[in-house]
Amino acid sequence: MAYVNTGIERCKTFRLDRQIEGVSLSGYPKDYDILSAFTAGGNSYNVVSAVEFQQLPLLDYQQRLADFKIYIETAEGIASVNSITEAGYEAYRTNTTACPIGV
Repeated sequence: MAYVNTGIERCKTFRLDRQIEGVSLSGYPKDYDILSAFTAGGNSYNVVSAVEFQQLPLLDYQQRLADFKIYIETAEGIASVNSITEAGYEAYRTNTTACPIGV
């Protein structure tokens, strides 16, 4: 099956920085990689390569992403990853520069 860019970017890394008065706490910023193995939401995920990740069927990607957010929320004691994500840095977003349509 041929894979073609749709103009939608799937981000692989979530960076969390906990600060007090503009100074990062020890151990932060911390990066979480969706390509890594993790367990959350009653599901376990194996390590995947960047190419395998890019080629995940949409529903499989959406489930992995939803559980990845749960994994981070649980690990960090965050109520909602979405509520602390900066606008323009969402995990699934239009980016025709990184993902030119049709290529």
